[in-house]
Amino acid sequence: MHKVGGSIAGFTVYKVEELPEFRSTGIYLKHNKTNMEVLALQNDDPENLFAFAFKTFPEDSTGVAHILEHSVLSGSKKFPVKDPFLNLLKGSINTFLNAFTFPDKTVYPGASTNKKDYFNLLNVYSDAVFNPLLKEEIFQQEGHRLVIDDQGNLSISGVVYNEMKGNYSNQDSIASEWSLRAVFDNGPYSYDSGGDPKYIPDLTYDQFVEFHKTLYHPSNCQLFLYGDIPLEEQLAFLEENYLKEYTQSLPPRELPRSSTWSNPKQVAIPFPGSENADSQRESSVLLSWKTADVMDPVELLSLDILSELLIGHSGSPLLKALVDSGIGEDLSPVSGYETEVRESVFTVGLRGMSNEDQDKFNELVFATLNEIKQDGFSAEAVDGTIRVFEFHQREIKGGPAGLRLMRRALRGWLHGQDPFDSTRFTKWMDLVKKAYQEDSDYFVKIMDKWLISNPHRTLVTLYPDKELQTREDKELQAKLSKHKEVLGDEGIQALYTQRKKFEEFQNKPDAQKDLDKIPFLSLDDLPKTVRTVDFDVLSESPHLITAQNDFTNGIEYVDFVFSLEGLDKKYLPWLQLFRKALTGTGTSQLSYGDLEETIRLKLGGLSIYPSISSSIDENTYGSFYLRVKYLSEYRSEAFDLVKEIIVNADLDNKKRLKDLLFELRNDSKSHVIPSGNSYASNRAASHLSEASHQEELINGISQIFFLDELYSDYQKDEDKLLSMMSNVFKSIRGHIFNQNNVVVNIMVQEANTYNDVAKEANKLITTLTEVPHVDTVNIPPFEQSKKSHEAWSVPATVGYVATAFNGPRLGQSNFAASVVISHLLRTGYLWENIRMRGGAYGASANASALEGIFAFATYRDPRITGSLETFKNGLESIANGEFSEKDLELAIIGVVGREEHPLSPNDKLSIGYRRRLLKIKNSLRQEKRDQILSLNRHSLIETAKHLLLAMEKSYSCVISGSEIIAKDGLNDQKTWTIASLPI
Repeated sequence: MHKVGGSIAGFTVYKVEELPEFRSTGIYLKHNKTNMEVLALQNDDPENLFAFAFKTFPEDSTGVAHILEHSVLSGSKKFPVKDPFLNLLKGSINTFLNAFTFPDKTVYPGASTNKKDYFNLLNVYSDAVFNPLLKEEIFQQEGHRLVIDDQGNLSISGVVYNEMKGNYSNQDSIASEWSLRAVFDNGPYSYDSGGDPKYIPDLTYDQFVEFHKTLYHPSNCQLFLYGDIPLEEQLAFLEENYLKEYTQSLPPRELPRSSTWSNPKQVAIPFPGSENADSQRESSVLLSWKTADVMDPVELLSLDILSELLIGHSGSPLLKALVDSGIGEDLSPVSGYETEVRESVFTVGLRGMSNEDQDKFNELVFATLNEIKQDGFSAEAVDGTIRVFEFHQREIKGGPAGLRLMRRALRGWLHGQDPFDSTRFTKWMDLVKKAYQEDSDYFVKIMDKWLISNPHRTLVTLYPDKELQTREDKELQAKLSKHKEVLGDEGIQALYTQRKKFEEFQNKPDAQKDLDKIPFLSLDDLPKTVRTVDFDVLSESPHLITAQNDFTNGIEYVDFVFSLEGLDKKYLPWLQLFRKALTGTGTSQLSYGDLEETIRLKLGGLSIYPSISSSIDENTYGSFYLRVKYLSEYRSEAFDLVKEIIVNADLDNKKRLKDLLFELRNDSKSHVIPSGNSYASNRAASHLSEASHQEELINGISQIFFLDELYSDYQKDEDKLLSMMSNVFKSIRGHIFNQNNVVVNIMVQEANTYNDVAKEANKLITTLTEVPHVDTVNIPPFEQSKKSHEAWSVPATVGYVATAFNGPRLGQSNFAASVVISHLLRTGYLWENIRMRGGAYGASANASALEGIFAFATYRDPRITGSLETFKNGLESIANGEFSEKDLELAIIGVVGREEHPLSPNDKLSIGYRRRLLKIKNSLRQEKRDQILSLNRHSLIETAKHLLLAMEKSYSCVISGSEIIAKDGLNDQKTWTIASLPI
């Protein structure tokens, strides 16, 4: 038992507290020599996590903290290879390994369920943050560099530079950045810690090195530990291997505080507009307030709850007033409460607005807030919102639990708050609930204090500028041309010399003796048998009901899965709108606002979505999921509410149908640039299997065109379009929601409650019709034509490149080899040639088990043809045997590790049903594991050769800026179709 004042491996224990809400004991310590702080949450969770956090307050928008985050993981004193991080990815069974740059901190977390693997990660990350090599070539690769081509043309490249160019090509990303920066006109939060592409090239190598020297010291480090590995072992490891070298501590860093305003401000920010965009209705307008200090946990939680009360769902009063006003199309996705900064920020905004309506927006927000002040919040709204917060606190979620607690702890701890006060939830919620019980106007007064009566706010207008990208490109080219003139012949020659030196650095392989220093697991450390998800079959007729039990903390999960078999394919593009309409229109008994409040009161969550997949026997299965979770004491009410939604959704509510169409259209458009790799990959794969084709209709580029077509029809004849939507949705509902078309899957804490839950499920199902609805809706099928290779232009300066072709499927003898090949390429050839040399943010290779598709993709990529060539060259490198036995062993470790991530109760429920539906037997999964563990060089080489032959019939899709498409010559190639994406 740890005691206050006790000593552990050079650390002194300052505080010990039981944290029953996290089933943990918290220990707070400081390192005796350096004052490095440690917060450890010791418990019985085998998924251990560490996280090094450094205060990295930016002083400009050059992105130095972000570039450093990339660079410290690229070679260190103990591990002097070019990319230790990449090598860890090759052969670790980690459950999390990454790094993050926040507006005021940089965090390096790693997690694993294997103790040996965990200490390997801790060792490499410790050396990376405290002893990085920070070679100038790494700065040039990860940050920025001046590139000269063979014709003497100058350009700028770099991983972070290209990443942020992608970020500044997206309206919502820019809105997110300025929703925060707009309320801080001085200090660290007034800058972009990720880096603005305009200013990133201003950062010098010497400034970069000095930033690390000043800030990456144990005195400026806060270490978070979580899990069941004894604290003594971890601290002794750090002291012996790293911390004992330090003999002094540095003064603690304090965040420079921003000024407080007595009058509100306004700012207008342009974003790259699309040629297809309607500039009259493409703006976003935001109001952002600087609010409470994160050191006040009660005020912080109160504001968090207030944010949910105001804009948490479609029936929330502020959100409803804004959408119903018609001055904008839907709520801006950056709306909400930001607590990752010292002085929190609340933002509310609308998309799809005219610039001229910014004053109307401002007036409407305050008129609505004052109306709420007059009328107050309903008790049901407050109780439901509090219940949502408490439910989320209670639920066991997927992913490392330590990662979520780390972020909560750092919120105040970073700035000097007691780390236990930062981490706790229940204590502060009890105080908030007590304040509300004593004063029913508590949240109204919070709103008045921080919003209505708070002058420290900014009205931000983001408007489309179709010439912005062209203008900025010309400015950059003019700047580079002028720089070229200044360089002269001697300077140009120096650039060629520098390019050669840089290329030599990138091309020179790491010494084997240095690679051997990186600690890895061995094949003997891997589990030989696959983990299974078992379930009981409660009944098979008239409908299948399965059940599992696990520790769920009193939460019950139930999936209603309706088959899409027999649903006419013409309805597939409508399914996304249909799922939104089920909860977004209200019911015959409840307005949509009342329905949302009731959902929050009775349920912990409700998710509705379609899913299309192939099975092992190559059939296509379409499913429509209603996934509900609730506290066991609300079981009966939960099922009644699901029944109300399924049976009585008000699909005649045309006003809401219009709002939902606008919202989904805007969401789809805004997702393209941040998720272009997914859209490009789905489009390429849609040529190769029926399931991929149907999935693309629902979630891909086809869906964007479909929604755009509906929007155009709405503009022509509003009533006709909305009437058609209503009829289509009724037809879909009548077809899929019937007694003979449903499977029920249950996850509860105790098996003895199976029958009670099944009884409620059966009662609900008997209220459904017994036969499908007769289709009487006359709508044409929507088919967005596809060519073999497509390039879609978007307003962006980087892009996404994807190629897909037929590969082996799960159950075929060479599938295991294709999976390992994809891992080898993703963590080797593609990383080195597309990310390191090509400057893209990322690249992937994936072997699909069920679709039989092998696919490549890049993310925020400044090239097209170069990446397409790299895909093929990568496969050729495997076919030519250009990998070692060690490479193969590490790839096997990495592949098996991905299959061993811990599963939440919700994960187990979904996976158990999906494996049954798609006929994925445990014996087949075990056969794949056995094949992976027994792979040899010959099997990989032969499989790569087969993939190369299949690649001759591949399909490619590109989403990129028009200038990149033109520069790479795709316009001149007959095999490519070039078009503009309507975003």
